[in-house]
Amino acid sequence: MDISIVTGSTSFSRTRSHSHSMIWSVFSRKDRKSLPMPSGLSKRDRDHIRSFFAATSWQPALRTITSVFLPDAKVVLYFLGLGSERDWTRKSFITTVRWAVRQLKSVQALDIVLFIDPLLTLAEADVGGQLELLTQNVVMANYEYVKHKTIPTPAKSVLASVRLITDKKITPTLRSSVRLGQTIGEYVNFARDLSNESAGVMNPRYFMKYIQKTARTLPGLRVRILSKKDLKRLGMNTILAVGQGSAYEPGMVILEYTNTGTGATRRAGKKPPVVFVGKGITYDTGGLNMKPPFGAMIEHMHLDMSGGAAVTAAVFAAARLKLKTHVVGLIPVAENMVSAQSVHPGDIIKTMSGKTVRISNTDAEGRLVLCDALTYAESFKPEIVVDVATLTGSALRALGKRMSSLHSQDDALAEKLLDLGQRTGDYLWRMPLLPEHLEDMRDRDADLDNLGGEPSEAGSSKGAGFLAHFTGQYRWAHIDMAPRDKTTREDVLARGATGECVRLLIAFLRTTKFL
Repeated sequence: MDISIVTGSTSFSRTRSHSHSMIWSVFSRKDRKSLPMPSGLSKRDRDHIRSFFAATSWQPALRTITSVFLPDAKVVLYFLGLGSERDWTRKSFITTVRWAVRQLKSVQALDIVLFIDPLLTLAEADVGGQLELLTQNVVMANYEYVKHKTIPTPAKSVLASVRLITDKKITPTLRSSVRLGQTIGEYVNFARDLSNESAGVMNPRYFMKYIQKTARTLPGLRVRILSKKDLKRLGMNTILAVGQGSAYEPGMVILEYTNTGTGATRRAGKKPPVVFVGKGITYDTGGLNMKPPFGAMIEHMHLDMSGGAAVTAAVFAAARLKLKTHVVGLIPVAENMVSAQSVHPGDIIKTMSGKTVRISNTDAEGRLVLCDALTYAESFKPEIVVDVATLTGSALRALGKRMSSLHSQDDALAEKLLDLGQRTGDYLWRMPLLPEHLEDMRDRDADLDNLGGEPSEAGSSKGAGFLAHFTGQYRWAHIDMAPRDKTTREDVLARGATGECVRLLIAFLRTTKFL
């Protein structure tokens, strides 16, 4: 999709086209006769709009739309309702932009002109930041997963171009905001593509090879894959245990991007890296503790690698955007299947850290692949490690589908992530991680138990407590994105994967003062 930004008081006449759908946004007000209109309209068209509103009862309530044909311009102008300006928030900004795009797509629009000045009124963000947020969400709303469709579906049409119109002076900073927002939106959609692909295609071998092939096209990015043989040599036995029931060998992808600049910037770049760890279970049957056919939504378990997809997309975006940062992405990859070779409930496994783990439940496999990856992260001597995983159904039961759960014993790190979640739209809610949750995971015969007793009691906190046993000297946070692996009606996005946490992780890398 081509996105451009244009300025000028005659912007309406310059951009009008029979092939374009034009959107003007308005807040609600008592006197509809005084509704603002785009600049550059002829007097006849302005009078026509006033007559239209005098004859109709339409009110610009939030996420409502009406259209007026303009006789001189010979185009249809859509009026998008923003509701009360007093109630206009970052969240309503995000969902309204998405809704508008999807409304135009539903009538098979191909090219739209969006007058952006009425939208860019958030008090808490500058114009560039709002423009970036707008562009991100235009790109995300345009997404449809149609790879396997043999016959095009009109409801799944996509826009070819979006022209953003403003009466403000277009500075290099604003143009950069548009490009930045578009790139971030594209990498969110990249993660959605990875997660939406069926497990019959997206098996461990395909996933790792696809990452490797794509990584080689990006500047400053190094990629390495640890094979099954490498995992054995390093003692990463829990990753091996999870994957041993599959026909596809497990492994781990290591992505490392470094851009330390020159001079003072290079010296600052010598600081320890940030490490992101993403769970890459390409399909999760639950293993021998197999998921039930109803309630556990086993048909959606190809989404269990969404954490790995998010980390991959975030590191790729860092390279594409040439961010001044040093980041490592670790994606432990396996398929949790049922076979004669599957790991048994009750097996005791020695982890890379040397600690032993009783596998009380083979469906608590995410923490098993993550624990070895968290231990391996220590080799990079990182300052901060953030892991992202669809880890527990308990997080979904506790929070519903609106946000991911965040666990950390580092208050400053947790507050930073919570703030970035609000800013990006990848919302988080901090959940407890107490010393007692770490104690809950101890076992009578092994050092640790991967279940920690009754899973319905503080399940997400216990999962984080298990992982905490494998974190080293670095600062650490765990994001359980299980509540957010699939879109909901409230998201105003295409059905399927959300691409959650991609925007959050990119924003984290961009906040270099915090690192």
